[in-house]
This record gives sequence, C-alpha cells and structure tokens, in this order.
Amino acid sequence: MLRNIFKITFRNLFKDRFYSFLNILGLSVGIAASLLILLYIADELSFDKFHKDAKRIYRVGTLAKLSDEEIMRIAVSSAPLAEGMLKHIPEIEAATRLNSGVLIFNHNEEIFKETNILYADSTFFKVFSFRLLAG
Repeated sequence: MLRNIFKITFRNLFKDRFYSFLNILGLSVGIAASLLILLYIADELSFDKFHKDAKRIYRVGTLAKLSDEEIMRIAVSSAPLAEGMLKHIPEIEAATRLNSGVLIFNHNEEIFKETNILYADSTFFKVFSFRLLAG
C-alpha cells in the first residue's frame, strides 16, 4: 500500500514538473520564513532573562511626537526621572541610571581619549544580578 502511494506521488511529480517545482519552492520558502520569524521572536523574548528578578525589571523610554506623522521611540530618559519615580511611586523598590560617553583627560601634557565608557548609579547591582569577577 505504502509502495503504491509513493509510486503515484513520484509519477505525479514528474508528470507536472513545473507545478511540482513551484509548489515545493513555495513550501520551502514559507517554512524558511516561518523559522526565521520564530527564531527572531525567541531571541527578542529571551533578552535579559538571566537576571534573578527579570520579571520585575522594567526599562523606561521616551516617546517623542515630533510632528503629526513622525513619532520617535528611544530608550533614553532624563536623569532626574529615577529619583522622581522613586519618590512618587511607592511600588518602585529600586531604580538605576546608565549612561555612556567619551572621557577625555590630560596627563603630563599628553591627551587621552577613552571611548565606549559606561557608568551607572550605585544601585545598579540592586537591580541587576551580574556576577563580578573582581572589584
């Protein structure tokens, strides 16, 4: 029975080669696109889930309406926002601020420029559970 089904299947595949090719190509493109979308969504949903209280950590961003048609969403907020939120919203247990920038300093008439500097509040390790190797 199974041998007969395969025989008929291959006979129909070779009989209508163009339509068989088109159907197989469409099916393979659809499966590949579905897998890529699934991998993208899985990656986005797994971001920063390794922290101890990951479900309780939120990121505050800015939604700026530049014009009637243009809206800008950025992951930046003003510096005093963390203190204001801690003061006025009792459900917030801890808040931390992160900033990046460039540091330029002068030592013995020689100028040094450090890029990709990240600095944070002292409450950073109350919010996030990174392991420190030293320091």
